[in-house]
Amino acid sequence: MDNPQIFDLIDNILPFEACLYYQILPLSIEGSRVRLGVVDPKDSCALGYARQLLSYLHCSLITEEISSEYQRSTLSSYLSHIGHQKQKKSDALKVSVTENNQQKINNSQSATVAKNKQFSDIKNGIDQDFFIKNHKNSQLQSSSKKPLCNILELSLPSSVQAISLEAITTLNPQKLSEQLLVYVLESEIGRLYFEQQQCLSKIIWIQNGVRKVLIENLEPNLIEAIINELKVIIKVSLAPIKKPLQVEIERIYKNNHILLCLKVMPGNYREKAILQVLKGEDLRVYQEQKLSLLSQDAVKLGKQLQSKINQVFCRQHLASLNIDSLLTLHKLLDNIKGQTDCIISQQNNQFS
Repeated sequence: MDNPQIFDLIDNILPFEACLYYQILPLSIEGSRVRLGVVDPKDSCALGYARQLLSYLHCSLITEEISSEYQRSTLSSYLSHIGHQKQKKSDALKVSVTENNQQKINNSQSATVAKNKQFSDIKNGIDQDFFIKNHKNSQLQSSSKKPLCNILELSLPSSVQAISLEAITTLNPQKLSEQLLVYVLESEIGRLYFEQQQCLSKIIWIQNGVRKVLIENLEPNLIEAIINELKVIIKVSLAPIKKPLQVEIERIYKNNHILLCLKVMPGNYREKAILQVLKGEDLRVYQEQKLSLLSQDAVKLGKQLQSKINQVFCRQHLASLNIDSLLTLHKLLDNIKGQTDCIISQQNNQFS
């Protein structure tokens, strides 16, 4: 499977490591529209990453579902293609060296030409690999005040307005769920607990560790329907769970950044759930703590990777190495360097 157009798009639009991690594949480009193959069309993380990356190139996105086998075989062919290209360069270099050895009088001059050619090939390869990264960096530096990702508006009907708690219980599950969200977002409530009991259930308001019954004497079926509606909003599968599940989504509500966290747990009778809303200073502190933990994990993994590379370096003379694996690792490291440089640049611009 040899598709030069896809290979070219991997080199210049979507890096190999991103395609591998997110299970996506750039199929073609028409004007400013990129046709993207996705193994899982419901993977919001993969689509969000692709949209964010392409937005810096002012390209729009058209998705098309592809099989995982096609995606894997195409990426495997891409690695073979890269290896073949490097082998051709290596063979050409060997031929050049052989011819130069036959002309001793031109050894010095020929060696200089070959060295310059090798440097040029390497530079062109690096320029090609980092084309998208450099473009992204320049875009981010020129618009450092823009949001780092495209956060969607919270999808609530414009006609929804907070009503009394007594009237809420008369609504159907969908509208009741929307009203609860409005009630939480417009008040100082930080958390709602949906408690399932054998006969009647209730919704508890939790703020600063204090529990207070918000709505009680609800039919268990109604609580179950409300939890399912919240699952739809938070993008959680409606299938019954067997172990606790926690999902977070970021949204914009009335021009404010918020985070919705839904935790669903198996109960003695039916599922129970906790809905938490973070905004303002609470969200800022939470994000800082989360970023701190992520950066610590990244440093630990970096140290582990360094240790593995040291072992490979020390043992390479004992057996032959898999060149494809090293090429993949090299591209991953290049991408990591580009991303860390971008993060450092953004942070310097933000606090300068």
